[in-house]
Amino acid sequence: MPFHRVKFHLHQQEPGLYNSLDPATNNSMENKPLNRSMIAAKASKQDEFYTQLSDIEKGAEATNRLGDQRILIVNGHGGNTPAQGFIGEWMADHPRVRIKFHNWWNAPKVWAQVQAIDPVASHASWMENFPWTRLANVNVPPHQKPMSDPEKVRRLDPKSAREYLNDGNYGGLYQRSDEEMMQIWRTAVEETRELLSKDWK
Repeated sequence: MPFHRVKFHLHQQEPGLYNSLDPATNNSMENKPLNRSMIAAKASKQDEFYTQLSDIEKGAEATNRLGDQRILIVNGHGGNTPAQGFIGEWMADHPRVRIKFHNWWNAPKVWAQVQAIDPVASHASWMENFPWTRLANVNVPPHQKPMSDPEKVRRLDPKSAREYLNDGNYGGLYQRSDEEMMQIWRTAVEETRELLSKDWK
């Protein structure tokens, strides 16, 4: 079974937490309805979830026309995770195509590496602060932020969630050494490469 490289560029904020831009008009979508699931978005075609779902479907359909194929989607943002359910449904109707959806940042080996370095790690904390993601001339707080209550965050409306989280860090230091970050990155690359060559049947 051949493997073709198909690039999906997906970067989706958590639904409702942050405003986004309508790609057609470049206007804020804050007044548009935000659907709470991929299926609802596809039905209403009214927000950015539908755009993401359509991009995945178009890419998969194009690959399906090539015959028996394999697709690895490497996801780098938790807001994209609902797409995984849609992919499972799509494969049920397209048995010639195998798709793996890989959340690289919390995959088993990567997460074990994160925990070995510092178990107090979360969204927007040190574990996302790689040398190439930093802004120049920006000093981050030196202290460790106490862990937020994830259940409380889920119960809050978008405005209240922003006020509760303040800077977006759910808990932990804001930055660790470059060498520690490269340990995580090397582990992520190795774990992702293994998915390309193993367990496609």
